[in-house]
Amino acid sequence: MNELSVDTHVQECVFFIRWQNPAAKNALTLSMYAQISQALQQAEERGDIKVCVFLGGDGDFCSGNDLSEFIAGRAQGREFFASLLECIHRIASFKKPLLAAVNGWAVGVGATILLHCDAVIASPQAQFSLPFNRLGLCCECGASLLLPLRIGQGRAADWLLRAEPIAAAEALEAGLINRLHENPAEAITNYARLITERPLTALVAHRRLLQAPWAHALEQAMAQEEKVFFELLQGEAFGSIVAAISAKWRAKTL
Repeated sequence: MNELSVDTHVQECVFFIRWQNPAAKNALTLSMYAQISQALQQAEERGDIKVCVFLGGDGDFCSGNDLSEFIAGRAQGREFFASLLECIHRIASFKKPLLAAVNGWAVGVGATILLHCDAVIASPQAQFSLPFNRLGLCCECGASLLLPLRIGQGRAADWLLRAEPIAAAEALEAGLINRLHENPAEAITNYARLITERPLTALVAHRRLLQAPWAHALEQAMAQEEKVFFELLQGEAFGSIVAAISAKWRAKTL
């Protein structure tokens, strides 16, 4: 893989997506979002594909968004972030089973995209983080609806308000993830192979039926999140926080 890339491969009707941004603990850039979106479209359109798997990056699954791009684009609004928005909507509307294997950290969007997965297997050493409050921002990717549905209203509020790291054992107990395994990639691959033994029509039907009760509400939630997110992105709190972060970055390079 390149230093900054999204790679895909197909194995026995399973479409794997892996991303790499080692300098930023596998944070996602706008160009990477565009590549992931294209990969998902390909996986959905190919008749020989039954399951899609997010493998994330080496070491850490995903440390969230590339903050340098958020700083650069905060005054430009939605158009600047078009590839990000297209990608998370494509994840939310993906029609085939979607799985994930998590090693290391899953931060911000790296955690919220898991809410759209039908099964998530994580390492016992994995850590999850919803640090939006720390940045003066709000959650995204439909988390305002899906997180309370997944783990309960009280725990969702607690996780989002405190914005503290969440250990794999707590994530499992809460229901954010399905199981723990020392080798998540191997375990999710075996899980995916099992699913490929089922008819694609039935797999697609079950994903659609399981999402149906809240599908319209999810569209509304994501639209509201985006509105609030971009307001906060241009707000004073985020500006002050990123200024402090930028100052630390500059100090390290001097």
